Amino acid sequence: MTTPPEDFENDPTGMRDLLRSLPDPGPMPPEVADRITAALVLEQQQRASSDHSNVTPLTRPDRPAGTARPASRKWLQVVGGLVAAAAVAAVAVVGVNSLHHDNAPTSAVPSPTSVSGDQLAERVHVQSSGTNYTPANFNAQAASMATDTSATKPDPSLITDFGSITKRAALLGCARSIAGALLDDPSSIKVDLATFEGKPAVVIVVTNAGKRTAFAVSRTCSRNEQPYAAPRVV
Repeated sequence: MTTPPEDFENDPTGMRDLLRSLPDPGPMPPEVADRITAALVLEQQQRASSDHSNVTPLTRPDRPAGTARPASRKWLQVVGGLVAAAAVAAVAVVGVNSLHHDNAPTSAVPSPTSVSGDQLAERVHVQSSGTNYTPANFNAQAASMATDTSATKPDPSLITDFGSITKRAALLGCARSIAGALLDDPSSIKVDLATFEGKPAVVIVVTNAGKRTAFAVSRTCSRNEQPYAAPRVV
């Protein structure tokens, strides 16, 4: 068997050792594999339809024209590892970004069925009913608030007291951090600036697919705090 030239197996970038030191990333997510496959198919179609008359193949000076050098198996492994590592890194970045926030996130990675932020903002209705919500009566109180059309809009002083949580972007970020996929395409999001056992509270009722889900949080909606009332169907 012919021994390949020394530079055939060299790894001047050190990428091979780097990839070897990384933990096994596991199988590539199906959606990532589908996108890569689709991109390769599109590239192949474009190459087939392109004019290659002015393309000169790259060859080494000591190789006759038209003689292609076989691809190194090691380098193919490196390229494959880079693709897999890129997919894992993309997932990791999304996860890290979702964790690094002091208060409720004002944005989130949408699912394929999510509506835009502007569309969601139009479905937010903020009011102030003056209700003091309690654990024992929360379900009934939240259901009543969700269907009440007589509650007034909060006055400016109350909005000042509650701070940035009254902004629609902050409200949506808070609601999504707790209700998750229910914020993908809700029909309405009703918000009551009220109290919970005498403490200032933000009560949110999300209506999605005909089902109402209510929860209550503090006016900061901090990730370090438990909701006053966990999400429940009302």
